[in-house]
Amino acid sequence: MPTMFSFLALLCGASALVVSPASMPLLGSSVTSSAPPAAAHMSLLHSRRAVLAGALAAAAPLAASATSALQADEKTLADEEKEVKIIDGSIKAERSAAFKDELAISRKNDEVLEAFKKGDKARAKDLEAELKTLTARYESEEQVVKSLLTKEAEEEAAEKAQLAKIGADKAADAAKEKIELAEAQKSMLANIKK
Repeated sequence: MPTMFSFLALLCGASALVVSPASMPLLGSSVTSSAPPAAAHMSLLHSRRAVLAGALAAAAPLAASATSALQADEKTLADEEKEVKIIDGSIKAERSAAFKDELAISRKNDEVLEAFKKGDKARAKDLEAELKTLTARYESEEQVVKSLLTKEAEEEAAEKAQLAKIGADKAADAAKEKIELAEAQKSMLANIKK
């Protein structure tokens, strides 16, 4: 037959095992419970459930406040990811335009050389003016690409920092919940022992 001490040890290890005089005979006493063993077992199960439900109910509001900060951080991360996608789209568009201009510059160079070979200086001069315009547009597009790449790197760094913050928030929340649950269990155990 288990002793009162073994039930207390079980009580500390189990989430909420309640020992009552009806469910356990006193030490050194030969008096048994009037309730059948099944009823005592059911009483213990119901008490465990009640204590566990109470501990979860006590920890729920605390978890809710922690998740609101986490949700705000996750929203910020989603916004940063959206911004990176927009910047990526802009970079692709600018690179495509720059590539097309680069091909046009190459064709204009060939046309200018052909005009010089034929001795058509007026046509060569017109083509050189077009070539300068294309080259200026190409260089401006390349500058836009460079600035977008810089902005993208900044956004990605902010995104990484936000991911680290979310990881730290989750770890802190888990630790806090663990401590709060342990405190709630201790409090309930103290109430049970009274």
